[in-house]
Amino acid sequence: MNKTQIDARLLELKKKEQLIRSELEHKKIKYNKNEWFTSSRVQLLEDRLLTEDNSDHCYVSFLETNNSFAFPPKKPIFKNLLIYKQVNIHFAGEISGECEVRLVAITYLEKEKKSTYSISLNSNTEIPIDCEDGMRLALRIQGNGSFKLTSLTIEPIHKVSPVASRPIAYPLNISKQEKKLAKKVKVAMIVDEFTYESFRHECDAVYLSPDNWLETMQLERPDIFFCESAWSGKDPDKREWRGKIYSSINFKHENRKELLQIIQYCNENGIKTVFWNKEDPSHYEDSVHNFVDTAKKFDIIFTTAEECVDRYKNEYHHRQVYPLMFAVQPKQFNPIETFERSNDFIFAGSYYKQHPQRCGIMDAIFKNIVDLDADKLVIYDRQSNNDDPNHQFPDEFQPHIRQRLPYTQLDKAYKGSKFAININTETNSTTMFARRVFELMASNTLVVSNYSAGLDKHFGDLMYLLRTENSEDDRKVLEHAISIDSERQRLKALRHVLTNHTYEERMNYVLNIAGIAVEPNITNVCAIIFINNEAELIEAIDVFESQNYINKQLLLINRSDNHIETAEWLSKYGGNAVCITDMHMINKYGKQINDFISAQFVAFLSLDMYYGCNYLLDMLLSYKYLDTDTIVVKQVSSPSYRYTNSGHLFASILPKEALKRIEVGQIEATKDVLVGELFKIGYRIFNCDPYNVLLPQEITENNKVKITI
Repeated sequence: MNKTQIDARLLELKKKEQLIRSELEHKKIKYNKNEWFTSSRVQLLEDRLLTEDNSDHCYVSFLETNNSFAFPPKKPIFKNLLIYKQVNIHFAGEISGECEVRLVAITYLEKEKKSTYSISLNSNTEIPIDCEDGMRLALRIQGNGSFKLTSLTIEPIHKVSPVASRPIAYPLNISKQEKKLAKKVKVAMIVDEFTYESFRHECDAVYLSPDNWLETMQLERPDIFFCESAWSGKDPDKREWRGKIYSSINFKHENRKELLQIIQYCNENGIKTVFWNKEDPSHYEDSVHNFVDTAKKFDIIFTTAEECVDRYKNEYHHRQVYPLMFAVQPKQFNPIETFERSNDFIFAGSYYKQHPQRCGIMDAIFKNIVDLDADKLVIYDRQSNNDDPNHQFPDEFQPHIRQRLPYTQLDKAYKGSKFAININTETNSTTMFARRVFELMASNTLVVSNYSAGLDKHFGDLMYLLRTENSEDDRKVLEHAISIDSERQRLKALRHVLTNHTYEERMNYVLNIAGIAVEPNITNVCAIIFINNEAELIEAIDVFESQNYINKQLLLINRSDNHIETAEWLSKYGGNAVCITDMHMINKYGKQINDFISAQFVAFLSLDMYYGCNYLLDMLLSYKYLDTDTIVVKQVSSPSYRYTNSGHLFASILPKEALKRIEVGQIEATKDVLVGELFKIGYRIFNCDPYNVLLPQEITENNKVKITI
């Protein structure tokens, strides 16, 4: 690494730091009377301000202990206002009586007042920042009455925008289309904790509470309203939506007032409403917890049970009904190892005595494991803090009980062992089964479960299905699971779930059906191969085309300066996905490798190495859970799914930005050290699985069979 490259990386990191600071300094100010200063004409009550003898006007300052705006702030709202290009302010509140309230924003430059902005109640204002280095806020109150502050949001907008990939006119001929990503869609939500944590990474999630839903909707102006068959809301302790989503024969009065008001608001304001009934099919005919009656009131119904789609259409004449399975959120459940795994069988869930068939299945599986080895069963009881006898595990399993883990920490349990248990209450549905199956597979944990038609259909031999009718057969299955090397099977399951069953995919599906056109967040990779002759060119194209990854490009670099030969090859073999250049063209149009790449990621391949067909796929799937500026490597000598500090260039995937100011001529000469040098200037390196690649000295037909998955 030379000084120019190091300086460029430091500048890039500085920009990222500033962007993060901008996000962290996004402020939502709630009223706290101790943070405001006023004259004697205004009373600061616990929840509002009151004026009773205010014939003229007065000010109430935020954070400062004076109302003399010639003085700059002593308690700055932002640590460094200079780094922003503007500040967006939303100001909302409620007035009683004969008073007028405005928000005043004053900016300062070198301790001198520069500009004053008057902001009307219930409005948004953009304040430009040029060279100002300070800001104060105050309320201007005229007349008598009371004022309740409901929302004061201050959002700084950074001067530095994220760097977009520059379209390259030469040499790659790749058309690009404008995309609308799901992450840009604002989705108002009423959901439980699990679903909130799953979807919040895939859209601009706006959670609604029963007590302030209207203010939130007016402030956020969502594109769509998404409600699920929620039991509690996102806080399992607060439980603010308990008994407010389903109807029930046990309720004498309408219990869904807030929800019905939200639906009415959406209908009046042209906001599409979506309901996801994740309690189908078991609660479809439940009149005590009647989510179906709620679902009917929404524009679109999604159900976890494909079998219920026609029932909604035929029994309730609802035309827009679709299946929607559970999935996994890789940001939370992923194969990144935290410690050494045991050979225990982990279960994280609850005991439901009201479901005797489920209890019988669970008891049979647990007994088989205990008979196999009394120390191999570990139960994280989701109801460990609940005294309800319906959720108490039988006495014989009490020694294996551990305390409940919050959903946000479940990944630690899932990755504590190579094996985990899943129990399905519903066994006949082809789409409804426990979400933990997806989460366990994404955690690179082998799943052992009772039989389910849905699991058999979607996963087959990627997991172990126990029939439970024959205890001896099930015990043999468990013994087999423990005795074999399960890494290959775990990798296949991990690949399958990350490819087909993520909440990113589910959110795109929901939004597209709802009429909000979104495109998947496609990850493009450019494979680069150096060649000497036409035979190597043909071999390189074969290697490229053998890769089971769709969004790929190939850049072939002729080591010679024979541009006439290159032109002939380009005419004969070139296309939208394949480009051919040489050192003559590189020296003429730009020596830096980045000048020839439009893809987000780069993979240098060597014809001296062996690459299995899923080499690129497995490495690129890692970005489902890794930051996109991470370098992914395959380093057999280091532990899998852990961060490391080096790697071989021809067994790695690099973000394009990591190759800034790297000249093409440097690539092959630094293949053994370049990845390590990038680590030294701040790039994280992640070592994924050891499969689908062989170094030159390792290549034998036997080894190819062993590592190709």
